[in-house]
Amino acid sequence: MLQCLSAKRYSSIKLLINVWNCECLYKNIRNIHNVGLEDIPKITVTNIRKILRQKGFAVQDGFTSLISKCTLCSGEEKTSGSKIYINKATGYFLCPKCNIHGNWNILERLLKKTKGEAFIKEIRETSHKDFEKVQNDWQGVVNETISLSKLNETEMLDLCRLFEYPYHPETNKILADVRISPDHTILYFPLKNTLDNIVGYRKVQAGKEDESEHYGLHTAGLYSCKAPKVGRSDQAILVPTIQDVLYLAGHKVPGTLIWLTNCSLPPIVLPVLENYQKLCLWGDWDNMRAVAEKLGEDRCRFVRPTDGLVTATEAAIANLSLKTLVSEAKPAAHRSITTFAAIRDDVYAELTNIEKMKGIKWRRFPALTRLLGGHRRGELTVLTGPTGCGKTTLCAEMSLDLAQQGVNTLWGSFEIRNSRLARTMLQQFAGIPLEQNLQDFQKYADDFQKLPIYYLAFHGQQPIKIVMEAWPTRGTATVTRGRTPLSRPSAPSPPQGIATSRSSCTPERNVNRKICLLVQYSAARKRLKKLIMCL
Repeated sequence: MLQCLSAKRYSSIKLLINVWNCECLYKNIRNIHNVGLEDIPKITVTNIRKILRQKGFAVQDGFTSLISKCTLCSGEEKTSGSKIYINKATGYFLCPKCNIHGNWNILERLLKKTKGEAFIKEIRETSHKDFEKVQNDWQGVVNETISLSKLNETEMLDLCRLFEYPYHPETNKILADVRISPDHTILYFPLKNTLDNIVGYRKVQAGKEDESEHYGLHTAGLYSCKAPKVGRSDQAILVPTIQDVLYLAGHKVPGTLIWLTNCSLPPIVLPVLENYQKLCLWGDWDNMRAVAEKLGEDRCRFVRPTDGLVTATEAAIANLSLKTLVSEAKPAAHRSITTFAAIRDDVYAELTNIEKMKGIKWRRFPALTRLLGGHRRGELTVLTGPTGCGKTTLCAEMSLDLAQQGVNTLWGSFEIRNSRLARTMLQQFAGIPLEQNLQDFQKYADDFQKLPIYYLAFHGQQPIKIVMEAWPTRGTATVTRGRTPLSRPSAPSPPQGIATSRSSCTPERNVNRKICLLVQYSAARKRLKKLIMCL
């Protein structure tokens, strides 16, 4: 009876505890619609760069990481060669020299601490112990194995048959860094980081499809090699199997050959590929597309499958030229398509310099400044209107305003003579009727002469070649005064103010072809490529 009561009492207490745990669990569970923005960690490139610069660190923008100096390697800030790589997407950081790595919140905490605090010492000691363990394990492998470079041709041939690797007379040179067990059944591939230090190894056993990796996923290490007698290159070729590496090396394909196990590319190993300007991806399309998104599509190229041959091994067995296929690799990103990430910095620069982007403001025309924003480089402004409405007067006032602010101005007036145009501008500059104040002419003329205003010495019809040769010699702001024909009669005369050119279409017919070029109002000397053609 007592046992029964005890059991019931125990079950009741257990039930109450379970109910209480469920209530606590229910309280901790939040609907996704109730999660505030403050609960989501904000890791952006802008924030990372801002925090680093506030702490006095110079930041270099890489393909996948922000690169800065690591002062945690030792107590001295003058440690050379210590770089820290911070992933742009996740904020995960890594220093290949001291092997300190972790999430962004850890690095942010490290940056706020001083050198003498216990937290930094603990992090440094832990990373040092981990690195020593990796080195000791690899040294143990080296002591118990031999290098493939010491195998003779017969032994190398038997080894390739056992592991089903393609044989090449220089295979032992290609795999010189690889170690083999005394019984020739296990291969050890060293994994190296950006400093070419061995930070792990990959173990492959004969008869087993899967290979085991030791420390590589935690120390940013990849296996890479290069074909013998092939020069250095800024290109790397990423393939999913070691067989692909051997085939590419046997075909003397230039570049560093990198073995990605099953196309796996954890974010921690991205710094190893940071120094390569070009990356060629050869493997399964879907997997390599995901790899290209991590590495940056701008520097990635794909080897397209040819007749269903996806890998380099399949292409080599089909007797295709691997060199040709690599050289014909297509860019991962289309040249005519961009993303917001590519222009994000440009957008930010425009927003932070909004006043500069508006251009030089007209002091005499505040309403025009509000409408157009100002005079900007590379823009075309066309003023149209009937005769006598004041187009030339307005252009003269606008150019005079800019010239007084130091903007070089080039006038091309093909309808009005330069003397008459200069008289109008001088009148506007003086602000008084000079014909009634001739005694002040020299004074205003001397001041007006100091302005950076230039005139094309053309009037009426001129060959286009001569006009274009004289155009870029002066000025950054170009003003052209002309009159376009409203109709096209059978035998028109060249319209005044428009540069024209005549040439016969055929020798048999005396047919003239008239090309009217409406000269641009261009704000830059070099932006003269686009001309409005009126045929």
